[in-house]
Amino acid sequence: MAATRRRPIGSGSGRGRPRPTARGPAAMAAARGRLVAVSASAQVGTCKRPVAVGMLQKGHGLVGDAHAGTGRQVSLLARESIDAFARSDAALRGEALGPGDFAENLTTSGLVLHTLPVGTRLRVGAAAILEITQIGKACHRECEIKRVTGRCVMPTEGVFARVIASGEVRAGDEIGVLPSDRGSGRGRPRPTAGRAGDPQRSPRAARPPEGV
Repeated sequence: MAATRRRPIGSGSGRGRPRPTARGPAAMAAARGRLVAVSASAQVGTCKRPVAVGMLQKGHGLVGDAHAGTGRQVSLLARESIDAFARSDAALRGEALGPGDFAENLTTSGLVLHTLPVGTRLRVGAAAILEITQIGKACHRECEIKRVTGRCVMPTEGVFARVIASGEVRAGDEIGVLPSDRGSGRGRPRPTAGRAGDPQRSPRAARPPEGV
């Protein structure tokens, strides 16, 4: 009896193959990550230290942090950005960079923060909502990391936001992109109906019989 030749799994049927990654607003709205840490400091230009629980206050920022109440209420940085920066800089190889070392308030994992457009809203924890206002910034001249390496990751991959809705946040909380109203038709002006009796402007005006 001839041996049966097995077909590779998914061969010809498409099953078993990785599906194309969805892109666009729908894919962005499905993006989810986690908070690695919530950090604060009493002074600007210094590393922040993790806190057990943080309160994001609407129109203010992280309560107790030096940047709260300023134009950059809350700062965010992805753990992935920190790790990539450490690997790329010889001065930091072997150094253990932790949450808050770049003076970020919220250290995240699982979201590519700096690729999100300004205006994107993020739900953090059960109730807090942030709106991204800025991507990157000029590095503070007193930045501790920059003094060691001569450069910093915040000017290119740091994200800043304002607090739209208040809420407590802590390490382990989910952070996710909220759906945008764009493309849904909400908030758009409705088409203006033509004047009554105006066949060219009124969408309901009857067309004259042919041949008249």
